[in-house]
Amino acid sequence: MAISTDKRPAQMPRQRSVLARQLDAGFVRLTGVFGVGVALLLLVIAAKVGLDSMPAVGKLGLGFLTSGKWSLDTDTYGALPQIYGTLISSTIALALALPIGLGVSIF
Repeated sequence: MAISTDKRPAQMPRQRSVLARQLDAGFVRLTGVFGVGVALLLLVIAAKVGLDSMPAVGKLGLGFLTSGKWSLDTDTYGALPQIYGTLISSTIALALALPIGLGVSIF
């Protein structure tokens, strides 16, 4: 292990100007406002989708989500195959994108 014999004084960190500190504080507040805005927008979208789905839930019940039967003749509908397909295709997309994204971020 080498011992440093350098006798130079340590440099003091440069003080940031008042304007730079105010700009940083403003940026932190602005990003906080946008973060809360995104969360509120997500809640509004979820509420809108939930309210607009009430007629279908009232007519078909929640069994619509777990049933796979689809018949126009008997007016019976089930979304399970579509939900399953969406989950499988999303899983495949993530499995393909994850290694590429990690590779890009590391290198």
